[in-house]
Formats: sequence, C-alpha cells, structure tokens
Amino acid sequence: MESTEIPIPNEVAEDDAALQQLIRDKFTNDPTLGDWVVGTGQFSDLQRSLPQGRKLCGVLVRVRSENGAVRVGSDIKTDNVETGLRFEDEHYLLVVEPGDWCMTLGKPTYRLVLH
Repeated sequence: MESTEIPIPNEVAEDDAALQQLIRDKFTNDPTLGDWVVGTGQFSDLQRSLPQGRKLCGVLVRVRSENGAVRVGSDIKTDNVETGLRFEDEHYLLVVEPGDWCMTLGKPTYRLVLH
C-alpha cells in the first residue's frame, strides 16, 4: 500500500504559489487549500465541520507547532504526524482517501485540502 504521508519541502510549504501547484498536481477535481489553522486543544473530527458540498482530500501539517497530532486512517492503516516545538521544522501532506477518517488531537497547525 502506498504511503499517504508525504514530506513537503519547507520552501514549498511556505510558498503559496508553489504549494498550490503541488496540490493541483497531486489531487484532481480542482482542489483548494485552506488557511493555516491551529487545533482547539481537544479531539476534533475534521470531516464534521467541512463546508457543504466539499470533501477533505488532504491535510498539510506543520510539525514544529504546538503539541498535538493529525491522524488519518482507515480499517487497514493509520498515518500519524505528531507536532510540537521540540521537533524539527518539517511539513507533511497527509492524503485522505474516500472512507478515511481524519482527526486532530491537541493544537497542531495545519491546512486543509478540499475538493
């Protein structure tokens, strides 16, 4: 099974034009990239608060942020990106396939990819 946790170079993650191009290359159906968001400090199901008619297809996670995690999974596999100020400055794109769940724990910093 192909990994759904993709490392994103910092220079791409911090350049909106380059990041938009990467997102368009990776996903179909005219994906849009949300703003940076910080988790609430609680468990959050990211699928529950999406705009009507939109579907979650990915989450870009900033590893060096407040303590937390972003998890994407199914019955077969779970990808987990832990975040915290003790970690290196890295970014990962978690791919959300149809039928996957996606949640945050704590206060990770992330951007949603919707289609």
